[in-house]
Amino acid sequence: MVCKARAWNASTEILQKKAEIIKEVNAGESDTLTYKVQGWRQSNGELWRVNSVIGFKDPMLGPFENASWITTQITYSLSSSGTTSVMTLSTKSRFNLFSEPDAKKIRIEENSDIKKDSGKT
Repeated sequence: MVCKARAWNASTEILQKKAEIIKEVNAGESDTLTYKVQGWRQSNGELWRVNSVIGFKDPMLGPFENASWITTQITYSLSSSGTTSVMTLSTKSRFNLFSEPDAKKIRIEENSDIKKDSGKT
């Protein structure tokens, strides 16, 4: 994975973190499933919804058998044989975001050229 430093001088630590997040997101995008289930509703009576976390137990998934999945797309269908829902699912890592910097780790340096309350930033 190659991460380019921008005009601001990013540290190696920041670039490494960015590369790890990009790697996880790309892996999450490749881990998608499509399931067709009978009905439009879950066992609790609610409609299947996009952005819901769902646990599927499918022995065909191997190491992902007990993983939590997020619904990214749902298609409801009605035909003479009844109602069905086709769901596209992705792993949670696809939706990882860059975390905010920790305020305790940010160091603010005093600039003697700027006088207090001078309006300069």
